[in-house]
Amino acid sequence: MSQHDEISPLLSHHREDGNQPEGRASNTIYREVVDLFKATVPISASFALQNIVQAVSVIIVGRIGPRELGIASYGYMFATCTGSMVAIGGATALDTLCGQAISSPTFKVQPTILGKHLQQSLFILSLLFFIVITPIWIFSSRLFLILGQESWLAEGTGQFLLWMLPAGYSQMIAECLKKYAQVQGQSNAVGWAALAATVIGLGANFVLVHATGLKTQGAPVAFFIYQFVTIGFLSFLLLKQERSVKTIRLVRQWGQFSNGLLTNASLAITGLLTIATEWWSFEILAIMAANLSTNEISAQSVLQSVIE
Repeated sequence: MSQHDEISPLLSHHREDGNQPEGRASNTIYREVVDLFKATVPISASFALQNIVQAVSVIIVGRIGPRELGIASYGYMFATCTGSMVAIGGATALDTLCGQAISSPTFKVQPTILGKHLQQSLFILSLLFFIVITPIWIFSSRLFLILGQESWLAEGTGQFLLWMLPAGYSQMIAECLKKYAQVQGQSNAVGWAALAATVIGLGANFVLVHATGLKTQGAPVAFFIYQFVTIGFLSFLLLKQERSVKTIRLVRQWGQFSNGLLTNASLAITGLLTIATEWWSFEILAIMAANLSTNEISAQSVLQSVIE
């Protein structure tokens, strides 16, 4: 057997027995690129569809009037760089932990390690959401007044974020389930689930904003429906998968549950900060600038959804 070191190529042009067909390595690379592309497209699409729901929601609310447009734009903008940041950034811990677990020899004899990582992530992100994000959203109107926003925009956005609380927490659950399914090779199913939820969410936006008395507050309710439907589809997918591979078992003992909890929290916070450095570069100027007009704030919100 030949010896390999850190400079040995991962894909050699010839097999050790000399029978490797010419071009076999290039074909292998091509197949790997295609497989990566197939796995990446559904993941990117699921993230883009969520932004589309927010962008279209702002447009639908904007048909009511310029003030309603400003409230929805400012509300989604603030929710994105706080709550969504925790949900999407914190859930990236599952990429590392579950990826390592699946590739380890112990996974075959102890597949419930994946379910443990999922429960830990839900616990950590729930703490972050209820201890950090929820108070900020509850008292956001006062914060906006301190930043110099007009009273109607500050109070309207504060009410918008109060209605947004169920959607924010649901998004955290949905993002964890997405990561959990993706690391197990269910990227296509996640993409289809996101597409179905998007169709329902867009329909709910139009109905709740224009066909009910909710008006501006119908947007966060519709976003909650979008996240709730996403959770429903992903839960059905995971329950179906559990018939063949039992990966989820409720951890009842704190000693067992806390094992690895700090590692999960560290990865979650690292992912959160990574997302924050990117998103805040777009959002913080619009949030802090008190002299932006309603139309400028709305344009910033829609542009951010397109860029992401």
